[in-house]
Amino acid sequence: MNQRLVKYRGLSWDKKTWHFGVPISLTQEFCSEGIVDGIRTSWEENEDIDHETLGQFTGFQDSKGTHVYEGDLLKSLGVDICEVRWDDARGMFYLIVINPDNEDISTTYNLDVHVFKYREVIGNIYQKNKIK
Repeated sequence: MNQRLVKYRGLSWDKKTWHFGVPISLTQEFCSEGIVDGIRTSWEENEDIDHETLGQFTGFQDSKGTHVYEGDLLKSLGVDICEVRWDDARGMFYLIVINPDNEDISTTYNLDVHVFKYREVIGNIYQKNKIK
């Protein structure tokens, strides 16, 4: 049986620290149930995160062995930059090519190991100032 590693990451509110683990949701009266507000990083510890930065591990690594998450930006040996996205309707991750003006263009790639052979994570959509 092929088991897939399921893990998530989310940025701290100050956008400086990634936390990895399992998402946890709010259930208090004053908050909408189901909004993710943290990541359980161990049995005893939770970390608060900005819920808009929550992304799941795709199960793939880039050409340098870096784990690829939803929201990552990848650069190929060519000139294209792609964003990793999730499609609820199809239940799958995919890449969409981003043009220099940060507008989507229609070229998409379904994810498989060959897509990452010549691509490298260069940043993510949440910390654009961190792109190499």
